Amino acid sequence: MHEPKYRPSEPLTDLPNPFPLVGWSLVIGSLISYGYLLIPLQLMNAGWEFETMGPLVDNSLLCLLGMGLVFYERPQVMGIQKLVALRALVLLSGLLGLLYLLMIPLALSNERRLEAKQDLQFSTMGAFYADRAQKIQSTLKNIKTIGELKTLGGMLNFVPTSEDVKVLRLDEDFEQLQKWTERQIKAGLNDQKAESMQQHERILAKLQKDGIRIIAGASLATVCYWLFCSMNWVLFREHVVEPDNPERES
Repeated sequence: MHEPKYRPSEPLTDLPNPFPLVGWSLVIGSLISYGYLLIPLQLMNAGWEFETMGPLVDNSLLCLLGMGLVFYERPQVMGIQKLVALRALVLLSGLLGLLYLLMIPLALSNERRLEAKQDLQFSTMGAFYADRAQKIQSTLKNIKTIGELKTLGGMLNFVPTSEDVKVLRLDEDFEQLQKWTERQIKAGLNDQKAESMQQHERILAKLQKDGIRIIAGASLATVCYWLFCSMNWVLFREHVVEPDNPERES
């Protein structure tokens, strides 16, 4: 038994090709996105440049898809307006290819600068914690009463539980309260250092992942844009001279 087949009720030769219209719409939409991402420019700002490169790489997919749909149609003969538009699109693809090519070393440079800045912030934070621990230790040595220890613990959010007070006699024994406070301070500072280290590692890992994504995406976009830039069937065209039709002699 044969599978039923269908055909259109009307011939399709007169229907317009939707690919160029959709392609031009995508190209124009991507250009608007480029303007939205790049304005206002903040050149020499490594953070802004690096954060902007990711959306620029993502936006290139939309523009490349639009150019692919526009160049999909290869008419043998075209008018001057369509030829100028296609040549402008070829020129645009070359400029965008150059932009993404320059983005590769810039992404590497900005990634290194941001990593160095993050390392400096982490070392500054480590020095801050060390200085804070030293100041707290000197303050502990100068405290002579239980009331002063409780005041210091309250300022640092180290308040013993009722069970600790009962078991360790923290309300009565100054030395026990001093040792307990010192242990809590050391534990709290160690937790803060560990959290700072984890955050530092997360930021560095994100910078590396974003850098790889940007470099890979910019490399692919450069190749694709330059492929569109080498459209010889658009760049090299011959003027079509229509032959004259002399009137026949009667």
